[in-house]
Amino acid sequence: MSLWCLDPRQNARVDFDAVDAPVLVVTGSEDKCTVPRIGRVTAKKDGSRGTYVELVGSDHIMTVGTFMPRTLAAIDTWAHDNALAPGAHA
Repeated sequence: MSLWCLDPRQNARVDFDAVDAPVLVVTGSEDKCTVPRIGRVTAKKDGSRGTYVELVGSDHIMTVGTFMPRTLAAIDTWAHDNALAPGAHA
């Protein structure tokens, strides 16, 4: 997503129409590597399957440190909302 210019053969290209599962896109509002706009566009391309979560104040490293609990909470909520977590009901 952030270094697309280094992939001239588009090996990392996503065929959004081939995806038939729920998709969660999590970004940090202060991410300078993969800016939030990229996450919003990605989730929009996933259509009704896409869910976008922006962690206000977080940078690119949201899976450790102070933002880890918020990241895990977003994943947990999304998993339950999409009946992907044990005991979850759609």
